[in-house]
Amino acid sequence: SAASDVYKRQEQDIIIKETGVAPNIASKLVELAQALRRLEDNDLEEVASTRLLIYAAKMMSSGMNPIEVCRCCLAEPLSDDIQTVNSIMEVVKIYFDGE
Repeated sequence: SAASDVYKRQEQDIIIKETGVAPNIASKLVELAQALRRLEDNDLEEVASTRLLIYAAKMMSSGMNPIEVCRCCLAEPLSDDIQTVNSIMEVVKIYFDGE
């Protein structure tokens, strides 16, 4: 929808402004967060907040592996269930495999 597109752009702009990360990385993080928010009722402790995305972007911009960053900054904070974390990581790989 148009409203969700505006929200995605705003969230992407916040991440770029706060972290200086490349726009393509900010965009992937926002897309990933949107996908994880759709899974929200799927045993997640909380949603993928903009704050978590900013933290992940800072770690990525410092040179850390995007997949590992997503595990420690997004997957593990969102669930303490190992199967859920693994499911989240499958979604992460759609966006960040080969980075």
